[in-house]
Amino acid sequence: MFGLFGVAMSAASIVGGLGIGTLVDRLGYPTMFIVVAGCYLLVPTTLMLLPRVPVEPAAPPPGRESSAPLAPRIGRAAIVFLVALFVAFTANGAGQLGRSLLMNAREFSAASITSTSVVGALVTLPAPFVLGWLSDRVGRRPILIACTACGAGSLVLLIASRALWHFWIVGMLLALLGVSVSIGPAFIADLVPPARVSAAMSLLQASYFLGSVAGMSALVPVARAIGMPWTLAAAAAVTACGIVLLLFVRRPAAAVTPR
Repeated sequence: MFGLFGVAMSAASIVGGLGIGTLVDRLGYPTMFIVVAGCYLLVPTTLMLLPRVPVEPAAPPPGRESSAPLAPRIGRAAIVFLVALFVAFTANGAGQLGRSLLMNAREFSAASITSTSVVGALVTLPAPFVLGWLSDRVGRRPILIACTACGAGSLVLLIASRALWHFWIVGMLLALLGVSVSIGPAFIADLVPPARVSAAMSLLQASYFLGSVAGMSALVPVARAIGMPWTLAAAAAVTACGIVLLLFVRRPAAAVTPR
């Protein structure tokens, strides 16, 4: 199930990458924004068509019927993991925006810029299933570390990228970092008690989003201050810190099978 999330994201990147760049080159950005806004409106419309699933509140433990519900505690390991993902996904935000800015500065067409997302998505389309299968055998943490290392490597390569195929490789590496989105939920479920999985999943998605936003938000002002190459190098170093944090994530001793 978690692998399907990654496949859906890759498939969407392929469709969007093939269409958006061509749309911009032929009809301009205003038309593109209108089309994208219409696509976003399809999301709540589709969700409203889904059947409602009643959620029953969990029964309180014996002897606690009259006490207030306990605050969610997801554990130290999960918190370290969430911080590591936030740090790692700054590479995603910095890489995605930095790649587009550098390609635009080198006068690549919009179709060429979006082609990097298409190439990355094509390469990683089967990756969620392969990495999911592999993570069940070698552990989820090594796979997450490898994906994060791809993100750091993409930023280093982006500094020296000149030709289109250079940016394609950057897109592939960033896409491999994105594949961790399909591994992360399984790992966080291993780290937290069953009663805290829902809260942990929410924080997990927030970590992905906030990390990417932080990377994008910091890229331009920092690049103006110290230059784009040094900014990308600093982002790669920050991402490497995420790898170090992942090394300290340990599954609780109560777990049956270590990951």
